[in-house]
Amino acid sequence: MAQEVDPDMYTYPFQLTKTMHRQPYDDILPSNPSNSQKGKIVIITGAYGGIGAAAASVWARAGASVVLTGRKADQLAKVEKETKAVATDPSANIISVTVDVTIESQVQNLYTQVQKTFGRSADTLISNAGSGGGPPAPLGQIPWNEITDVFNSHLLGTTLMSKYFISSQSTPEDPVGTIVYITSGLSAIIVPGTSPYSISKLAGQRLMEYLDAEYPHLRTFSLSPGIIQTGMTSDMFRPFAKDHVELPGMMALYLSQERADFLKGGFVGINWDIKELEANKEEIVEKKLLKIHWMPAKFGQGGHPFGA
Repeated sequence: MAQEVDPDMYTYPFQLTKTMHRQPYDDILPSNPSNSQKGKIVIITGAYGGIGAAAASVWARAGASVVLTGRKADQLAKVEKETKAVATDPSANIISVTVDVTIESQVQNLYTQVQKTFGRSADTLISNAGSGGGPPAPLGQIPWNEITDVFNSHLLGTTLMSKYFISSQSTPEDPVGTIVYITSGLSAIIVPGTSPYSISKLAGQRLMEYLDAEYPHLRTFSLSPGIIQTGMTSDMFRPFAKDHVELPGMMALYLSQERADFLKGGFVGINWDIKELEANKEEIVEKKLLKIHWMPAKFGQGGHPFGA
């Protein structure tokens, strides 16, 4: 008889709040008036994948104008049609632009198109484009093209999209708006065989911290999407992929609001309860609970207090 698998065994280790959500709840629903995005513009990269397409639907239902991006025009057209069908604001505009986020000229063209279409820059960027690479393997066995594809998508692509999100604004020296980087729980742990994926996600997370430090009025977050059943989900994690595909897009609705400023620059999980987060925001900020820390050793004059 097969041993019963606990579907939460890979979710609990990343749980900050006592309450854990794997399904949508009222506080983050697009139908909740506090999450309205009417009059706002969001750019979503990797928009025809499971998480990206679901985020497009969520934001359209919240009233936003949505810019869908990806490398495959036919799949973008399909998602554009589906997104328009659920949009709640007749004045909202849903468009798609074919973009490879690793090619600067195409990224520049995207932001030019946004400016031409809407007459201004976007309010929010959801940086979701990514690559799962091949099956897990030690570094020496991974083809070089797979390694570069993963790093280009996760790190260079996010860097390029963020750079032009900033420079396309009317005041690029003091940018505003929100960047939500879709990271991964694998950025926090060492799982042999996943080094390119995990390292590139961790580097993207660090980028969000740098942008938070460099631009005080820009709001940046690294959002862990939990374990969702998508085309990129590896076979080993499929029994645990119980998170609703719309949770990342819904959590991004919350992160786009000023009430989430205490989480700026930090790592956020889709399974966390926002009321619990807000109730403990002073401790989260004071102790930097959601920022990357270096080594636990205490460096400095006199060295580490061994044996203390």
